[in-house]
Order: sequence, then structure tokens, then C-alpha cells
Amino acid sequence: MPRRQQTGSGRSIGVGWSDDSSVDDGPGAERSAPQAPGGAGRSGPGGPLPPPASAAGRRRRPLLLVGAVAALLALVLVLPSVLLGGVPAEEVAERYLEAVVAGDAKTVREHLAPQDDVLDIALTDAVLAATGDPIERFSIDRVSIDGDSAEIIVTLARGDDALETTLHLARHREGLLRRPVWELQPVQLPVLKVEIPVGSDALRINGHLLEIPVAHRPREAFVMSEIRLHVLPGTVELQAQEIGDHVTPLTVQVEVPPVLGDWTSRSADAGFELTEQGTEELSGQLVDSLETCARSTSPHPEGCPFAAPSGVSGPGSWELTRVPDVHVAEQEHGLIHLMVFADAEFTVPPSASGTAPQTHRVVLDAGAMAVLDRDGRFHTDWLLGPVYGDSTPGE
Repeated sequence: MPRRQQTGSGRSIGVGWSDDSSVDDGPGAERSAPQAPGGAGRSGPGGPLPPPASAAGRRRRPLLLVGAVAALLALVLVLPSVLLGGVPAEEVAERYLEAVVAGDAKTVREHLAPQDDVLDIALTDAVLAATGDPIERFSIDRVSIDGDSAEIIVTLARGDDALETTLHLARHREGLLRRPVWELQPVQLPVLKVEIPVGSDALRINGHLLEIPVAHRPREAFVMSEIRLHVLPGTVELQAQEIGDHVTPLTVQVEVPPVLGDWTSRSADAGFELTEQGTEELSGQLVDSLETCARSTSPHPEGCPFAAPSGVSGPGSWELTRVPDVHVAEQEHGLIHLMVFADAEFTVPPSASGTAPQTHRVVLDAGAMAVLDRDGRFHTDWLLGPVYGDSTPGE
């Protein structure tokens, strides 16, 4: 007898019991028993029997079994990693070094080993991004683990300059499972020593003007004072803050080698240089001082760079016979050295007894020094002792 071909969209298989006794399931198929009144199912010797499992239910059991096996397998694979140490020490160090190369100030600060009186004002994204010739690459050369301590030797490189650095890590346990975690120990950064003018409340680093904390501002009355800064390797550019037209901030660059650790620079002089206006101001102060000295009647004016011969004791009069010529000789560490050239004469008038007047000529070749005070004003002083003149007969 030929088989009957199924047509249309196919027949539906119900998930539960059906009360449609007229459905033809085809030759040889068992017909579902009608549902008993009141919703009761089939009865057996011991009472109502549970409904037979549907096809969907039969498919769900293998899927649940597969899911359980997959979850168990994932647990087996992940749990040893969790229990045996989580992220490896090498990877923890690598993440930090990547932050150093990227100039990530937040990460660098998080792992910074603080030092007394060393400022971290230079550790900002803007300053690090403007650092010249920074660390460009690194390599992890050796990893040594001893219990819960790890030592990682790395090489840091900038341009053709490369140096070895050691990072230290410690392992501790955290969480309910006491999961071991490697943690980078605080990293000591290079220290830059900078001399800045007294009265400074800010410093320009890599083009960015940064405020100096009040507790670290120079307290001296004159010249320069030193501060220390945490920096990353590279070329760091420094400038004092501007204070007026009489001086201009010097630009100084410091090369910090590619090392993370105990390294301190020589002192960098981030001071000022005289402008033309400042040179005229100093020259005017020194000329005024000479003119004040010339108004003295003493042969040895106190605090002045010239004097009559030591044997001259009587009062007399001074005269500047050549306009003073002032030259800036040197500027260093906030000190300005100057040379002053001039001619002066001291004349002793004739005495009542008929002694002829005496004129004593002085060729002045004197040194002077100038410094800035906390308010940015010049203070000058003569160096060494006075220049004594020669006795010449008067006419």
C-alpha cells in the first residue's frame, strides 16, 4: 500500500494534552485519550499519572547537560589561574612601563615613592607630554620570583641611550577566595634639583607655569633658593616666572637619563638675565653711589671704592674727573658681577700756615655685585677694599 505524502505546512505537535479526539495521526498512530472532566489526566493503579514528556522537553535535557558541562569546564580552566596568582608579575610591571612611555601622570603618581621635600608638581599629563626625548621603549630582561617577592630587570631606552632599571613587586591575598595579587612596590623617580629666585611662587616647566606649594617657596631674603622635583626621564626645560622688564628668565634644559630609581641631578640655575633696562638701572645705582662718595670731605669715605693715600688725614674735596663706565662681568646663581672704571681726585686745600694744596689722583678699577631681593628689586654693593690714589703736587 503506498505511503501517504504530507502536504501543506506540516502538522503541529502540541506541548501538552489535546482534547481534540478527531485529529488523525495517521495509520498506526496512537490516539490521545480524552481529557477527563475537571482537568484530571490519565489514571493508573496508584492514582493520576503524570503527562508524558513532550518533544521540546526531551530536547531541553541534552542542552542543559551540555551547558552544565561547559560551565564546569570553564571553572576548571579559570579557577587554577585565580588560585595560582591572577595577573602575572611580569604583566603588572609591563602595564606600569607602558604608562611611563605614554606619559600617563595618574598611573605614575599612583606608584610614586614619596620623598621628603621633593615636589610632584611636574607629574602632570601636560608636562609629561611636553618632555623632550622621553622614554620610547622598554624590554623586560629578567624576572626573578622568590615566594611572595618578585624582582624584574628592565631596560629603558630613549634615542640611543639605554639603561637598566629594577622594579620590585610583592604578592598578597585578597577576597573570599584569598586570591593572590601581584602589586608593584612604590617606584622612586629621578629627582631634579633647581635653583629659583627668592620670592618665586611659580616655576615654568616644559612651557607650563606651575604653582609652588607655599611650604616649599624660598624664604631667603636675597639671591636663589633650591627646590627638588620628581620627574620622568627626558629633556626637562625650566624657566623662572617673569617679574619685570629689568630681567628676563633664563631657559635651562636638564637631561634626565632613562632610569627609574635613585638619581639626582646637579643643581640647575633657573634664574634671570639682565635686560638692557636692567643694565641701565644697575649702572645708574652705581654711578649714584660714586657721586655720593664724591660729596664726602673725608679722604677715606666709608663704604666707597676709592680713597686718598693712607697718609692723608685732613679734610678736602672729591671730584669725579671721568664719567664712570659700568660693565656687566658675569651673571651666575642670582649674582651679578660688575666692573666700574672711573677717575677721581681728592684735593686738600692750602693750610693757614701756607702749605700748598695737594691733589691726590685715583684711577678707579672697582668691582661691584648686585642681587635681587624677594620683591624683585636690585641691591648693589662694592667689592673688596677701596682703591688708594697717588699723591701729586697741586698747582
